[in-house]
Amino acid sequence: MSAPTVMVVGVGGMARHHLDTMIELSRLDADRALGKVVLVDPLPSSIEAGLAKFEAAGLPAPSVYTSLDEALADPELGVDLALIATPHNLHHRLAVACLEAGIDVWLEKPMVCTEAEALDLIRVRDETGRLLVISFNGSLSPQVRKARELIDAGAIGTVTGIHASVWQGWKAEQTGTWRTDPEQSGGGFMFDTGAHMLNTVSDLAGADFTKVSAWLDETDLPVDVLGSISARTATGAMVTLAGCGDTITVCESDVKVFGTKGILTTGVWGERLLLQTDPRVPAEEVEVPRAVGPWQTVLEVREGVIDNPSPAELGLRMSRLWDMVKASAARGGAPVEPTR
Repeated sequence: MSAPTVMVVGVGGMARHHLDTMIELSRLDADRALGKVVLVDPLPSSIEAGLAKFEAAGLPAPSVYTSLDEALADPELGVDLALIATPHNLHHRLAVACLEAGIDVWLEKPMVCTEAEALDLIRVRDETGRLLVISFNGSLSPQVRKARELIDAGAIGTVTGIHASVWQGWKAEQTGTWRTDPEQSGGGFMFDTGAHMLNTVSDLAGADFTKVSAWLDETDLPVDVLGSISARTATGAMVTLAGCGDTITVCESDVKVFGTKGILTTGVWGERLLLQTDPRVPAEEVEVPRAVGPWQTVLEVREGVIDNPSPAELGLRMSRLWDMVKASAARGGAPVEPTR
């Protein structure tokens, strides 16, 4: 397959992290060499930081645009894949525009802000026939993929419960940034770092959520910082989720999937995978394929080497969960059911 030509829409910290990986892989593996690269961002400082990556690597400077509309209007644009890494409220509009322009999309998390946006994005993906991969570390990790395989194979019997938690000194780190602006972020800690937990649990659950009770606490910010969720899936599993964005400067997680014949332990980013099926034997690490990271995973999906491990359907399940969380929290934790 020819070298990918990539447009990076939003050249903030996360996009530049991906650019580091893309440039390094291009340097190490001739088969993964980058083709044309385009940067799109209205902020000169972000563009300059992105260009510096290429200058430091001795690579040609990418073309630059200040908006996606400007880029798509250029008949010489010539890209086949877009990485979208902007504030959350822009994901839906920008992804739709790229898909409709015939460009595959690698979309940073969370996919979109609401179930309605998720359904519309899936419609556009299906109508255009383009690829859409959601950049969730958990679903893209070999650990969560293996956990899903073990669950499907009955290795832990019937799943009866899932307990997950994630914690970070998020409030101190993010106060004053766009992530604490509800219009741009679509939510606070539970929809930022906590989105990894919502997604990974949605993936491991393997079924939609049928009832949710949730409590969100904003402390003194306009978005949630603390969250507690109790839920039930269509298969009857009981789920508890906890998020704390106001603690010391750490960023850690834990996820346990309980079954009638065993217990799986992982993390919201797929940091590990342990399996225990004998109560007399401690949980043991499960062997998984070597992690290759989001960028190489996207390339392998585009090449048909692997199936898409993080499709929009999973993003839809998470979006439905988040809509139910917000609805329940607005009612003081009263249980809510799906609207569709």
